[in-house]
Amino acid sequence: MLSSRRSRTDAFRRSHREGQKVRGVFRRWEAPELGWVEIDGHWLLARLGGEIAPGQGILFEIVELSPDIVLRQTGQPRGESGLAGDACQELAMVRVQLEASEAWANAETAPDQASFLRALSQDQEASKLLARILGLQETVNQALAGRASFGYVPWLLPGARRVEMLVLGGASGSEPSEGGDPDVLLGLELPHLGAARIHFTTTGAGEAFRVLLERFELRDAFLQFLETQTELLNGAVCMGVHPLPADAAPGVLGELMRLLRPQRRLDRHV
Repeated sequence: MLSSRRSRTDAFRRSHREGQKVRGVFRRWEAPELGWVEIDGHWLLARLGGEIAPGQGILFEIVELSPDIVLRQTGQPRGESGLAGDACQELAMVRVQLEASEAWANAETAPDQASFLRALSQDQEASKLLARILGLQETVNQALAGRASFGYVPWLLPGARRVEMLVLGGASGSEPSEGGDPDVLLGLELPHLGAARIHFTTTGAGEAFRVLLERFELRDAFLQFLETQTELLNGAVCMGVHPLPADAAPGVLGELMRLLRPQRRLDRHV
């Protein structure tokens, strides 16, 4: 998988130049403001802004071709989440590289964290990618300043990808309530079942969770998978399964980017 990915990116580099304007077609979101676009038959990650629908054409400028392919969407202002938001997007891009590597294929079914890290450590490039992810994770958590805590936890669900957790609470004002506000968000993607976002909630009746699914038609199969994850669920009760909105990025990075945006303060007049 990694070799075929490299051959595709090398082919793109050979057929394009820096500064060139190219038209791409938006295919799907990878993370907030970061999506997959198809340009001349090549699928590439690009930072995006505005309301974009699958199949929509977008004009880009090629900023860099090496060491990474960097595309800039023309006429789009910079987002509001600053350096921490940039760290989120870079983290998603590095995660894609790691999870496409041969070392990942050897590590993803490891039964626990220690086994997972030990398997990845056998590959120098994969170890560097994971270290970069953890460094970006630290940057994001410093920016959150205790309002929430973000973690990339691929060992939590062997065989899954995009496994990321966002623990809410503290200074963010997002403490659990009887209304069902989530205190933990878990994002993941399973082969053949698609992406999912699980909202774990503490209510007056105890622990519960809600599920948003990219492939809602497979909800029964996904719930059957969850039933095997007894340690993860820890007795929590399912409160419902719903479709993931078509314009929403899978995973927890959407909520994370929202927390990182500057809060506008309003003057109160008594």
